[in-house]
Amino acid sequence: MRWRGRSGKEFDHVYRCRLGPKEFGIEIYVVFECKAGFIKAYDIDFFYQKLINEHEFKDWSAGGLKKNVIPIIVGGKSAEGGAFAKASKQGMRIILHTSIEDVMGRLTGEYVSIHEIMKEAAEEAI
Repeated sequence: MRWRGRSGKEFDHVYRCRLGPKEFGIEIYVVFECKAGFIKAYDIDFFYQKLINEHEFKDWSAGGLKKNVIPIIVGGKSAEGGAFAKASKQGMRIILHTSIEDVMGRLTGEYVSIHEIMKEAAEEAI
């Protein structure tokens, strides 16, 4: 399900996780951006700009991204080397199609394609 922030930008998936009792005030945001095909360094820049323009994710004192935001780009089967380097510098993770299948296969013992997983998730959201 898409999430729309105050800036009007849409994010593919945003999960807010609260750790410990409410009084601790520890929250983590996991923000997913799904890209079809080859991931380029430009895609990393575009996602980062989208994140820091969002009121909920921007660190107003330092001007960057809040420390409790974990940005993840889910993409096709490959990405350019510059994209991995840029993502690493900006605290982002890149998960490729084959990586997701491997993880799901290890967790469940079944090797299911990402397309089937996303289709099931979309059907559950309706």
